[in-house]
Amino acid sequence: MPACNLLLSGAIHFTGCLASQTLRMMTLFGLQCISVSTYFRHQRCYTIPIIIQAWQNDQAKSLSDLRAMDGGLVVTGDCRVRFSRALCKVWLVEERVNKVVDVQLVQSSEVPNSSWCELEGLERSIDLLRRQDLVNPHHGQTSPGCQMGERRAVL
Repeated sequence: MPACNLLLSGAIHFTGCLASQTLRMMTLFGLQCISVSTYFRHQRCYTIPIIIQAWQNDQAKSLSDLRAMDGGLVVTGDCRVRFSRALCKVWLVEERVNKVVDVQLVQSSEVPNSSWCELEGLERSIDLLRRQDLVNPHHGQTSPGCQMGERRAVL
């Protein structure tokens, strides 16, 4: 496989451009380029696994840095519901270092109804922090913000 094909797939994916439109535009300009199916094969085999690996490495480093910090965690969480409440994205940010600690995607089909997505995502994130020995069930203080807004927790 030519390296430039993989570089093109990576550039399209990492910039967030739509592959079909970008490749069509390149074809209209008379440039030789990969097909859409080749792009999606590169995405499946190379770019997505690299993104996942980079996230896991960064998350592991962040969690070890947080474990070494004094004063517990100061975590802010937020939730965004997309696609007519079918998908919910929940993330936690450690406020003192301003770094994303965890991101959870919850589909409404995984919970009894779509209004439980936020709670399920929060529980998964707290579970991760417990498995990493960053929180325990006996310490924690949650200060709710507005009903649909952010929630703060000192863990």
